[in-house]
Amino acid sequence: MKPILPAFAFTLAALTGCGSGGDDASLNNLSTPDAPPSFGTNSSRTFSTSSDNNNELALQESLKAAIQAALDSEDQQEFLDLFYLEDIEAERIYQVETGVIAELYELVIDEITFEAPDDNYENFDLDYRYIPNLDVLGEVKLQFEEDMEGLSRASTFIYGLIEGEYRLGYSKREFMQYDGPRNQQLIYSISGQIAPNKDQFQVSVNYQVSGLSRKIDTITDAGGRLLFPGQFIQSITVEQIVGDDDFYFQLHEGEELIYTSQTARNGDVINYVKIN
Repeated sequence: MKPILPAFAFTLAALTGCGSGGDDASLNNLSTPDAPPSFGTNSSRTFSTSSDNNNELALQESLKAAIQAALDSEDQQEFLDLFYLEDIEAERIYQVETGVIAELYELVIDEITFEAPDDNYENFDLDYRYIPNLDVLGEVKLQFEEDMEGLSRASTFIYGLIEGEYRLGYSKREFMQYDGPRNQQLIYSISGQIAPNKDQFQVSVNYQVSGLSRKIDTITDAGGRLLFPGQFIQSITVEQIVGDDDFYFQLHEGEELIYTSQTARNGDVINYVKIN
């Protein structure tokens, strides 16, 4: 489960891993830039279209070649033209230019690969809901060479089929009006005498975000910790499915610790239900 929409993401691979979002997500903090966007059409860009070749691999290779050509050209506008930007506001397109694309040109590309899509690209902040502006067919990962400190960086983009060609997607936003507490950072964590690669847990969380009911079902190792935006946690079930060490879990809403379970073990199931 990825609670954050991976329209783009950077990661220090030596410290974390995959760069397409993940379980350690927090509320977006988007600002509106002062400068106007500058974007248009690069007539030199070419793709294989579905009329020329309806093969998925050919379309991927075409997008891969276009990405490589844009990076080699050192023309940031050429990379921007790879995006499908329908339903994206001008100030957010400017963010793509200055906050995403500009950083790509400071790095040296090592490899471009394609990955299967995730099952959830929905994300929230205090006021908005974010979803892809196209039907996501997969993710394209740009792996960059190690820097002077030996750290490797990657950037992952969603992509989809638009008018016969693969285009990079972005997250469109929808203003949400809702009652009750404002969205905040919700956290659950599992602790105890448990050990990584020895104890494993099935976790099911029901929560409310921007007035909408959502659910997370995941399997986590010992020491599992998940951060996600929401108003409050309605219920949670934690079941030990591997191992027999003592464990307990804690819930935070914002900076407030709202619940600490009793210690359990030997495949026990712990349930929490919010009291209204």
